[in-house]
Amino acid sequence: MRDLDKDALQAKEKKASFGQDIDLDAYESEPVSHEYVKDLAALPVADKTRMIMAGIDAREKERSGTFLQKDSSVIHAHSRQEGLEVMPIKEALKQHDWVKDYYWNLAAVDTDKYTARARLALHNGYVIRALPGSKVIYPV
Repeated sequence: MRDLDKDALQAKEKKASFGQDIDLDAYESEPVSHEYVKDLAALPVADKTRMIMAGIDAREKERSGTFLQKDSSVIHAHSRQEGLEVMPIKEALKQHDWVKDYYWNLAAVDTDKYTARARLALHNGYVIRALPGSKVIYPV
């Protein structure tokens, strides 16, 4: 079993191979809390306008599921179709043992200080899974 935290701790100050070095301490990294939104239609018009500009329709038409994260808070994670799971990664890691088999397999946590920070200060993310036999018609 990999010790991801140990690897990430060893890379906390490791500069990236490419690009200008950025001082991560110059940026706020504390989690920002926002309330969960059960119904996207209840969002303020300004938020819905910004969302539609990014291709997210608050009416959730022709969509099988939706995941929205604002800053470090998951504000909406919902499946509209049976057999489809849409959930925050922190929840998925607690609920499903198999998620750990895929977690941090695409990028090494010790690549540089940016990947190390992402591992050590997880601000969430998503897991989308179609259960065996399900056919997801619309995009998530």
